[in-house]
Amino acid sequence: MVNNEFIDVSLATKPTGNRFFEELTDPFYSSEPCQKTLTQTFEENITVEVSELHQRLNFTLEIYNMRLDFLKKIQGIIDLEWPDKDVKAHLFGSTISGLGSVNSDVDIVLITSWDDRINGVSNMNVIASCLKKHGMTNIYTVSAAKVPICKFFDQE
Repeated sequence: MVNNEFIDVSLATKPTGNRFFEELTDPFYSSEPCQKTLTQTFEENITVEVSELHQRLNFTLEIYNMRLDFLKKIQGIIDLEWPDKDVKAHLFGSTISGLGSVNSDVDIVLITSWDDRINGVSNMNVIASCLKKHGMTNIYTVSAAKVPICKFFDQE
């Protein structure tokens, strides 16, 4: 069953092709084998660059704590709706790396104790409906992703 309540922003068909296609679509693709270790100079330079980026982004402890509060809110919604299920919300992405900004999105993954790949899209639509019920807006789903994605906005 397809849930027409939310806009699914997936591509109509997944791209197919060979190495040539990867070269066109992946800016980091290289036909050369990847070097196993970095030179000391390169490692030092990239460390400085990442540190400077982190400083410019100004990802403060206050921003991190706001994101933790949001995670607790989402976990509370999950626990309220499915008290008998083992579903845990975890932060990942820029919040964990510290390379986000106050305007960055918050990446959350829901981890379950069971493997249910068959119903992944259906489960995502149920979660989207639940988020709407609890006041989330601008809900979009990406069902054709390797892992179904639900994007939404919290007015708070």
